[in-house]
Amino acid sequence: MRHIAKGTAPPALLAYVKTNSLNQNWDSLPKEEKDEVRGALLAEQRGICCYCMQRITEQQMKVEHYLAQSRHREASLAWSNLLAACSGGEGGPVDQHTCDTKKGNASLRLDPRNANVARNLHYLVDGTITSDDEPEKFDLNEHLNLNVERLKENRKRVYDALKDYLRKQLGSNRSWTKHQLEKELEKVRSKRPFNNFMGAQEYWLLKFIRGRSA
Repeated sequence: MRHIAKGTAPPALLAYVKTNSLNQNWDSLPKEEKDEVRGALLAEQRGICCYCMQRITEQQMKVEHYLAQSRHREASLAWSNLLAACSGGEGGPVDQHTCDTKKGNASLRLDPRNANVARNLHYLVDGTITSDDEPEKFDLNEHLNLNVERLKENRKRVYDALKDYLRKQLGSNRSWTKHQLEKELEKVRSKRPFNNFMGAQEYWLLKFIRGRSA
């Protein structure tokens, strides 16, 4: 999970909100406006899920209301409350549900709209995501189920692939310089769309950089 900087709502959504002050909920939004919202969210997040950060498309994404519509109707069409999420295993076994599908109407401590959302997060080499903050750890494991085995395995593959790539490009681990790693981090951060599990790549590159003095 990483910070999502919320920008300006798409014009069609702004126009609808302005002219339908008494009927503002997601279900009432016409299909054309919904499609524009999906596209704008996907562009804003550079093609990754707001929670697990796996790659998503307009055809297999969900529009997530960070504050549940059932308790925050006033925020149903607020751009600041809308995020793009993966399908989260919807339709499959309940114990495999993740992200928005698992979260339902729960309130989270973790907030991808917060610039400091990743401050306490850590990725282990086995693919586990954890936090120094206990309520955040509860969100990761219980509300979002981000340590379900398939996600852990995918993040471990990303870690292994990153190390293999760096060895091929930069030589053995001991020869990696801080400058070289910073250049690789810049490449990862500039991707459009982002790589699968971009936040995990970013975390490990930053960890490698901190281990180098020059």
